[in-house]
Amino acid sequence: RGVNVRIITDDEQLKCQGNDVERLREQYGIPFKTDNDPQKFMHSKFAVIDRRAVWSGSFNWTVSARRSNNESVICTNDPRTAQAFSAEFERLWSRF
Repeated sequence: RGVNVRIITDDEQLKCQGNDVERLREQYGIPFKTDNDPQKFMHSKFAVIDRRAVWSGSFNWTVSARRSNNESVICTNDPRTAQAFSAEFERLWSRF
């Protein structure tokens, strides 16, 4: 489809069982960045889809979160919200 996918994750999470970002890079060429700061934790959990939709909440993007955790996530198509989250992602991407 020609979709541009990028991921930002916490450097400590790369070591966790079930983390798939390295596999996604190897299999599909999806680039990722980490915060690379042991003093800080990358705790933002959101996705921006086509710069039009946003999913954000406590949801960890893992199988266990999907299958067994009590999580919350809000999905919106509000253009201003999508613009704000897109700008935040770009800010984080350029920072890391």
